[in-house]
Amino acid sequence: SLPLLKPFHKTDKEYEEYLNGSAIPSTGMIEYSSLLELLTCPACTQVVSLPVSQCRKGHLYCSNCRTNNSCRICKQTFSEAPNIALEKIINCIALPCKYSPHGCLSSVFQPSRLQHETVCLFRPVNCQFTQLGCKEVATVKDMCWHHKMCQYAHHPGVPYVPPKRT
Repeated sequence: SLPLLKPFHKTDKEYEEYLNGSAIPSTGMIEYSSLLELLTCPACTQVVSLPVSQCRKGHLYCSNCRTNNSCRICKQTFSEAPNIALEKIINCIALPCKYSPHGCLSSVFQPSRLQHETVCLFRPVNCQFTQLGCKEVATVKDMCWHHKMCQYAHHPGVPYVPPKRT
C-alpha cells in the first residue's frame, strides 16, 4: 500500500497548523453584506448607532429609535443591560456612512462616524432660502448648483447671503 501523502510543508509545525486551521488566513473573511444586514436598525433602516438597544430575541435598535419597550419584529421586551461586547465589536468595523444612499462612498469606524457625518458632502441640507418659500433639499455638494438656479435666490428686496463653506 502507498504511504499516506501529506501536503508539502517545510516543518511539522506548519503541517500541524495546516491541519488545525490556524494557517488559513482569515483576514477579509467576513460576509460584509450579511453583517450589515444584522447590524441594521429595523426602525430607521440605518446601521445601528451606539448605544445599541437589544430585544430579548436579539434584534438590534439604535437607542434613539426605541420608542416603546417592545420590539416591532417579535414584540419581545428590550433588555436593559448594555451589550458591551457587541458595542466593542461594532467599534472595530468600518461601516458605511449613513449618507451612502446619497452617494457617499466612505466607510468609517464608529468613534469617528459622527465627526464624518457632520461634514459629509453627501448629507442633505435645506436651501438657505427656505424662509422665502423654497422647499429644495439637496446634498451639500449639490446645493451650490441649486442656489444658482433657485427662484428665491434673487427675490427682490432680500439681500443675497452666500452659502456657508463647510
